[in-house]
Amino acid sequence: MHSEDDALYGTPHSPLFDFERTGTGAEWIDDLARRAKRVRDWDTGPLVVAHTDWSARNVRFDEDRLLAVYDWDSLALVREATALGQAAMSWSVTADPGGTEFPDLDSVLSYLADYQQARNRSFNAEQLRAARAAAVYLLAYSARCEHSLALQGVARADQDAARRRLAELGTTLLAIR
Repeated sequence: MHSEDDALYGTPHSPLFDFERTGTGAEWIDDLARRAKRVRDWDTGPLVVAHTDWSARNVRFDEDRLLAVYDWDSLALVREATALGQAAMSWSVTADPGGTEFPDLDSVLSYLADYQQARNRSFNAEQLRAARAAAVYLLAYSARCEHSLALQGVARADQDAARRRLAELGTTLLAIR
């Protein structure tokens, strides 16, 4: 049996997350995810091969350069705006207990702007909207994972970081024109 949440999020990346059984109280998260997914999926921009979990926990640097990139099973063919939005929301996330801090609004918007500058070409308004929606969707998925663990009684030091940031930024990022 598949629920609407299965279609919304697909199969969770770990069996720890049971979105169907833990839906109570997550309606606001799912609503933001649906809204973000609609906007993100409307994008017709270029497809790129991208690392779709571009976060601090998956890269290692020395003082001057990139040394390694991990989690290559996250490589996928996605719209460039989707890859950008996901990276803008996840770049600072670590695997350290209590260290998961999703970027604030200014950091997300700065990441989008810096990427366009490095790319030497701006996205159009719809692609930027899709990138912001992809950021919200990724945050909603993370929030849904937190919610699932909390309802199952799994305690973590960072158990509400995504939910807090989604409540703070979700509607704002989707409303920017």
